[in-house]
Amino acid sequence: MPVLLEDRALLDAFRAGDKRALQRVYDFYFDDVYRLSALGFVSSDGKRIGRIEREADRLDFLQDVFVRAFSKQARESYDGLRPYRPFLLRIARNLRVDRARQQSRDPSASPRLLDDALPIDELIDQNLTLPNPHDAEADATWQRLLHETASIVSGLEPDLQQLAQLRFVEELSQADTAEKLGTTRRRIRTLEGRLMRSVRRGLSRLGLSPEKK
Repeated sequence: MPVLLEDRALLDAFRAGDKRALQRVYDFYFDDVYRLSALGFVSSDGKRIGRIEREADRLDFLQDVFVRAFSKQARESYDGLRPYRPFLLRIARNLRVDRARQQSRDPSASPRLLDDALPIDELIDQNLTLPNPHDAEADATWQRLLHETASIVSGLEPDLQQLAQLRFVEELSQADTAEKLGTTRRRIRTLEGRLMRSVRRGLSRLGLSPEKK
């Protein structure tokens, strides 16, 4: 079933960011993105992009693909006239190619840097999967996560609060954020790393986001 093409109500809910719609799309297309990460592909310029070897790295990649695909900008750019699968896999391939290029230039570079603007509720803790819409306890945890995340950010240094506002509330790109703050994208990436670590530590202390093993 070509989900989103045949269900206008689902499409409207998805584009509006409804959690139940996001969960349904996530579940429906998870295997497609997983296969791409596990098998690799040939890029548009004819270069072979290999498989992601470690299972943990594949799951990290999948989470980042869906966080990027579920950003407000990406949701609204999908018109519902074309199949969603090619749209989603193009996002996945572009992210994989970007990471391959980044790692070829700097092997120590973090593989989790994203350039697209992403909503703070989906980006701040990328280890969390989307909640089950039929699970009231999970939904309550989700709401608490958002509340505690905002509380943690409000207690950080002013530069990190400003970064969170521009990148993940106003949804500016890294380049636009750097320009607005009068700094470089490299500096923005460094600040994002500090922001993410601070939020993850805070959530972990609350039992909401255990650190990766």
